[in-house]
Amino acid sequence: ALPANDYQWVLLDSGVKHSLANSAYNDRRRTCEGVAKRSGVTSMREVTPVMLEKIRDDIPERDFQKGLFVLQENSRVLDARTALRNGDYPTLGKLMFESHKGLKEQYGVSCEELDLLVDLARDSKGVLGARMMGGGFGGCTLNLVYKRFSSQFVKSVLPAYREHFGNPCVPYSVEITNGCHTL
Repeated sequence: ALPANDYQWVLLDSGVKHSLANSAYNDRRRTCEGVAKRSGVTSMREVTPVMLEKIRDDIPERDFQKGLFVLQENSRVLDARTALRNGDYPTLGKLMFESHKGLKEQYGVSCEELDLLVDLARDSKGVLGARMMGGGFGGCTLNLVYKRFSSQFVKSVLPAYREHFGNPCVPYSVEITNGCHTL
């Protein structure tokens, strides 16, 4: 959880439905299974950067990039866990921006609307990080914002998004809770 007085999670719903997510997700899953098999293992969890580099010339560059993204993203997840445990929210934000860049450029699951929301977040005062959520091709961005700037951030993004796409995006403030548990 974030320190309640300092930081806030803000979701921005692009309003774009995940129309390609199922078929595109399956394509990426097959690609990663193929990269793992070509590396001599059964799962991308077992592939190392050295193994991936060894097969680079034997697979299409787009498949190499998808495999590389998975390895980099797995590393980012571990780094994000460490950042959260250490209360290092600037590092967490940096990892979020890096993750979105990989989702966009390497894994190819973002869309113009999500990319604009992340770009607007990057250019906004008080935003530490932003990335798309879920399977891609629409949906929401998750934004890590200094609480004192969250209203200003939302007020600047909404008209910029509407001006660019002609449709609104919808903001949601998020609070992390313990979830289901015995009372």
